[in-house]
Amino acid sequence: MEPILISVVLPVYNVAAYLERCIESVVNQTYQNLEIFLIDDGSTDESQEICRKWAGKDHRIRHIRKENQGLGMARNTGMEYAAGKYICFFDSDDYVALDTLEQCCALAQREQADVVCFGFHRVSKTGQILQTRTPCPEHLTYQGESVREEFLPELIAPDTAAGKDSGLWMSAWTALYRLELLQTSGWQFASERVVLSEDLYSLLRLYGFVQKVAVLPKALYYYCENETSLSRTFRPDRYARIKDCYDACMAVCQELGYSEKVRRRLAYPYLSNTVAAAKQISQSRLSWREKRRYLEAMIRDSHLRQVLAGAEVGRDTRSRKVLFFLFSKGWVLPCMLLLVGKAYAAAAICRGMNFSLFTGNCNARGKIGAY
Repeated sequence: MEPILISVVLPVYNVAAYLERCIESVVNQTYQNLEIFLIDDGSTDESQEICRKWAGKDHRIRHIRKENQGLGMARNTGMEYAAGKYICFFDSDDYVALDTLEQCCALAQREQADVVCFGFHRVSKTGQILQTRTPCPEHLTYQGESVREEFLPELIAPDTAAGKDSGLWMSAWTALYRLELLQTSGWQFASERVVLSEDLYSLLRLYGFVQKVAVLPKALYYYCENETSLSRTFRPDRYARIKDCYDACMAVCQELGYSEKVRRRLAYPYLSNTVAAAKQISQSRLSWREKRRYLEAMIRDSHLRQVLAGAEVGRDTRSRKVLFFLFSKGWVLPCMLLLVGKAYAAAAICRGMNFSLFTGNCNARGKIGAY
């Protein structure tokens, strides 16, 4: 009997410096019955030539050139062509362990799972592993309502009320999916040009259809930092898009009847994205006056205050709890100083306002860490 076919979708856009590494990690998998789609999303660098070269020397590879529409639409294009029993979506500037698909397929078959989730390593520009997230949820399989009631909240965010982190990560590239489920449900990825955190929104909708999840407690994916990252780039509309994404996710919860537990967990990515946006403002090349204006508009926004009021941050990191407290008070200058790494200067200002920065569960002895 011929081995099960697995479809691998690699969206490609101007990643010539990293593309060969990614393709090699896929074509050299210990599991070989693959169809590999290089979805060239209108690249303007040498990526197109690299795709053509690989399609010419490996019969399993198909190069599909399309107009630029973004990551989500490129993944959807791959789904249109896919014919495997299982499908995965890897980013073409990252790479995977050589036995990733063998392990995932074996587990999916053994458990008859719709989705297999695994962990990842975060890799620096120089190739150093900076962080490893290995899934360690309470169970390794979830079925029926437990997918939505137990697994999905852990996938969305850590339980900061209880101080528990399952090590799961809500991203398309840390999972193998049963293709028939995606097709019969009519599910597709949202465009990141429409929804800021497209994986969060898209997967939140997908888990309304998933009946069984299996967890592989290993880190198999290598998420690589590179020069094309926009994570440090200031964008004036970023916070507005963060709010829109949160509201869209809450609408999905309403539509699919998700529990209050799921809804509460959505505060974590919302607040994390808000912290990142605040950090971008504070570290940007804007003038001091412009930084203050943008940050003040953000932290005094009623939407943020409403989410903060209902967020469970009791056992979140000390740094985040302090920053959330400053957000809740609308204190702009201490926020800016804290976000650029000047924790003691921020504390000094707060003392001048007759208030200690380190209140409640925050200990004055010890440096505030990274966010």
